[in-house]
Amino acid sequence: MSKDHRPCCVKERRQIESLGGLIDDGYLNGLLGITRALGDWHLERLVFTSQNAIDFTRRRLQEHNDVKLCCKEIVEEATKRGATDNLTVVVVSFHSEPPRPCARQRGRVRRSISAEGLQSLKCLLEG
Repeated sequence: MSKDHRPCCVKERRQIESLGGLIDDGYLNGLLGITRALGDWHLERLVFTSQNAIDFTRRRLQEHNDVKLCCKEIVEEATKRGATDNLTVVVVSFHSEPPRPCARQRGRVRRSISAEGLQSLKCLLEG
């Protein structure tokens, strides 16, 4: 229910250029495929995409079902990942009960990779 801010969007391109930035081969300043996100994840190689934010929110609401606390936890997580921007989080909940697990979450083992592991993998693939 959100739209990623990509450099290829005309509105984003105009804003970037008006602020002195540039789009190089579809990337912001030749580096980023997205212009705005929670945290400066590109600097630390920590990804917090729109889907990551949704999954994070769902898990927190399943744990405690407190929307206000969930918003605070998202900001704290973004800060922990190195965000230095002003952050605003709005969570809209249409139900008073916690969300049920998604069908794709049931029986699925979640695995993640550290920033160091991601960098090592990137170097291996590029080399």
